[in-house]
Amino acid sequence: MEHIKFQNINIEKDLNLINSLKANKIILQFLKDNNLSIDYIENNAQALNTYLLNLKPCEGCKGLKDCKQSINGKVFKLKYDGILSSVLVPCKFKVQDTIKKAHLKNFVINDMSEKFYDISFENINIDEEVKNKNMDYIAKLPTIVDSTDNLNKGLYLVGKPGVGKSFLAACAANKFAKLKKSVAFVNVPLLSQRIKTNLENNEYKNEVNKIVKADFVVLDDIGAETVTSWFRDDILFNILNERMENNRLTWFTSNEDFKSLKNHYELNNKRVEEKIKGERIMARIKSLSNEINIDAKDRRI
Repeated sequence: MEHIKFQNINIEKDLNLINSLKANKIILQFLKDNNLSIDYIENNAQALNTYLLNLKPCEGCKGLKDCKQSINGKVFKLKYDGILSSVLVPCKFKVQDTIKKAHLKNFVINDMSEKFYDISFENINIDEEVKNKNMDYIAKLPTIVDSTDNLNKGLYLVGKPGVGKSFLAACAANKFAKLKKSVAFVNVPLLSQRIKTNLENNEYKNEVNKIVKADFVVLDDIGAETVTSWFRDDILFNILNERMENNRLTWFTSNEDFKSLKNHYELNNKRVEEKIKGERIMARIKSLSNEINIDAKDRRI
């Protein structure tokens, strides 16, 4: 008697599950999409229920940052091709994110912060920005970038830390990448460190070659690196000289204006003064870019 009672309980549970699945909008839509009758549920109740349980973590999700799935942005989806199965697919937020970041494949070097990956000039509230003193240039930047297909001179964005120099340069880098241009966004202090690491195996030469040949380059935070005669003269100077000679568009961001950057490059790490070397490199930077001073509040505060 106890054994019969146990079986009845299981049957009752199965009926409850089947009835629940027959009322579930997701399951009903799956049946409709695959031309399956409502009776299909009865022989596949457990598989269908497992599918719904896998969807549970996605309830109320607002984006990839909130993802509770074991693999971020991936979820199991039911598939029917005569046999019922489940496949792991990107969720709608992952698809949107992939589309937003598709242009990143055109970056040959990318030292941008991840928070800059999908920014654009359209993210900037122009009306709000131009209310601030000396901020008219922000309204002009999108137009400047749109016209640079026919220009060979870039911009040198200078200002205090946190005023938005790298943000604006990243907007330009993303725009050119979306235009299918090859782009290098290079943090100069990081470049210096990478070259030191790869000095013995000569791998740095490949990176330097990518910077030289890219359609559009941002040299971010230039002047913040420790100056050695070798890095300045054999690496940085050659990059700038090649880009100048080949009319390749180059932007810079820096905390140093042209005058203080010249002073920076006139002294090497041994504190030996090399004025002519400093003048040579500054001549290339000035040839490649127009200096724009960004006088704004620190946005990081």
